[in-house]
Amino acid sequence: MERITMSLPEDQVQVSPTPVTKTTDTPVSQEELAQLGNLQNGHIQVANRIVELELEKVQLLRTITALQGQKDRIIETILTERGLPKDTKVEISAQTGDIRPILGSEEVFHKVRATQTTPQTAVSEPEPTAAA
Repeated sequence: MERITMSLPEDQVQVSPTPVTKTTDTPVSQEELAQLGNLQNGHIQVANRIVELELEKVQLLRTITALQGQKDRIIETILTERGLPKDTKVEISAQTGDIRPILGSEEVFHKVRATQTTPQTAVSEPEPTAAA
């Protein structure tokens, strides 16, 4: 027979104000034992579910870590292809692909931009023609 142990901290132990109908030697009824057993089983089921959820959480954290790593590598490639340091904080428009610096990265962003000539703004010098 399984023994059920339940206790309260000493500062929470109170003497019941209800009239005493049983002595401390009176065994707990089968109905009360069944109720306590059901509560204990419910407690165990909840605890097991919490463990399952924690394991699922760990798996989800692994997945999000892998996804974040892929995202970081793509952003790092985008930055280095444009001559920006890997730690430059930028915002990339999902609609247009435009890259803008985030607060704190403006200086380095604009320094790099100033040294570049983009294909849209490049002006070709016309080739000289030979005088005939």
